[in-house]
Amino acid sequence: MLVARFSDNIEEDIKRGWSSWMTPNLGGTRKDCKEDIRDGFANGEIREFPEHRGCFGIVHHEGLSCYRLESDTVEEAIEEIRESCKDGSGFGYATVGEVRLLKTISAKEMESLRDLHILDVEDIVSEC
Repeated sequence: MLVARFSDNIEEDIKRGWSSWMTPNLGGTRKDCKEDIRDGFANGEIREFPEHRGCFGIVHHEGLSCYRLESDTVEEAIEEIRESCKDGSGFGYATVGEVRLLKTISAKEMESLRDLHILDVEDIVSEC
């Protein structure tokens, strides 16, 4: 199954295997995350990003946030994302099981804030 994910560092995302809430202090200190929880931005376990020692986030769920795609090929997937004008927020789904990177398209080429990655995954579940 093909899915899409916008990310600055997909290899580390895949290794990490979990996604965090996009809160005001994302990537801040443990204290910053506690403040975000207290302020009602998110609720969950606070974890350190292994790829960024000293930076913390509030876990949204296991698996990577992603967009569900109808496409069967990488080329179709890229066009599907281009037509939907995804901006890297509001993914809606989380990966389950093994995640394999198929293709990366630069942020510049996508005219987006982050690189686009087409992933092959075992399955997905709703983030809700």
